[in-house]
Amino acid sequence: MDELAIVDGIKVVYQTEGHGEPVILLHGNGLSHGMWKYNIGPLSRRFRVIAPDLPGFGNSDKPDAPYGVEYYVAFLASFMDALKIEKAAPCTNRSR
Repeated sequence: MDELAIVDGIKVVYQTEGHGEPVILLHGNGLSHGMWKYNIGPLSRRFRVIAPDLPGFGNSDKPDAPYGVEYYVAFLASFMDALKIEKAAPCTNRSR
């Protein structure tokens, strides 16, 4: 289900499903949270899955901002604060 958060004055649309430890899925350049449609359901059986449209993409606001890694790192910290997420599950590669 799509939800809305205001993060540092920016309207951010995100999808959330499930319960448990939070997992945040971040899309790539030029995409939106819709790219995760086949992953959210299976992951939500074990985790609280949150998939935002990053600022500048999808249905989120497109502010005049210095888009780049530093901008999105700061945004992610503010997004987690807005959703009261202290810590998200780490990304791991279990195939090794």
